Amino acid sequence: MIVALDANEDLGRGAVVKAFQERNLREALLSRHGRNAPPTMDNGSSVIDGIWVTPSIEIVCGGYLAG
Repeated sequence: MIVALDANEDLGRGAVVKAFQERNLREALLSRHGRNAPPTMDNGSSVIDGIWVTPSIEIVCGGYLAG
C-alpha cells in the first residue's frame, strides 16, 4: 500500500505519524534518506507532506524538488 499525504502538520511527530506507525507503515523518503529533510511548504520549517508505504515496498530512489 502507498499513501501520499499533505498532512498540514509536522510529520516528524504527532497523531498522523503515530497512526501510520501503529499500522506498520513507514515514511518512504525519510526512511531512505534520513530525518534531515527540507521543509515541504514555502517559508515552512517542517515536513508536512509524506509518502507512507508498507514494509514490502522497497524505495529504489526518490527525493524532494526545490520549489
